[in-house]
Amino acid sequence: MTPTPIPQGPGSFRIRPARRGDAAPIVQLLASQQVNTDANTVTWIISHPEMEVLVAADQLDRPIGVATLSHRPLLKAGGSACAR
Repeated sequence: MTPTPIPQGPGSFRIRPARRGDAAPIVQLLASQQVNTDANTVTWIISHPEMEVLVAADQLDRPIGVATLSHRPLLKAGGSACAR
């Protein structure tokens, strides 16, 4: 995934893949929503091949939002979740 260009102006952000160094800020973001986790778990999820973690980063490239996506092949669909 190619990160979006660096935003300009107040309140702007860009979406980019999470990096291992984002683990602590992601833990803080999740804690603000009453989700308890730790940096080791977040780092593991960021590194997992079947997970995608995206962050919204401010003008200083600090995470201000987070989204996680998971991909799990479906055996009943021949390893694919899409119809043929």
